[in-house]
Amino acid sequence: MKLATKQLTGAFVLAVVFSLFSAGAVSAGTEFSAAKVDAYANASIAVQGVIHEWSPKIKAAKTKQESQALKQKANALLVTAINQTEGITVEEYTQMLDASRADPNLRKKFDEAIKKKLSH
Repeated sequence: MKLATKQLTGAFVLAVVFSLFSAGAVSAGTEFSAAKVDAYANASIAVQGVIHEWSPKIKAAKTKQESQALKQKANALLVTAINQTEGITVEEYTQMLDASRADPNLRKKFDEAIKKKLSH
């Protein structure tokens, strides 16, 4: 599955819309180990897969109730996708996501790790 990094960034925005992530206090300049960045990249790719599958279903919902039910199911799958990724928890993923929003250099580092994984 070859996805553009921009799509992954869009996926993060969509994940926020899904209300999975809550804003946390992470300062710019936060450092993460290479292993944690690797785990974050793996989790991000898993999250993108869920979003890629569920976004069309949510958009196609005929009622607000149906849309809400689909969003809840997608949220549960997002949590599962992250939890099944070795080396990272949902809380850590959220912290790293928040940190990447606050620090463009960190975002670039994460995007490069994701892109590297997708190119293999």
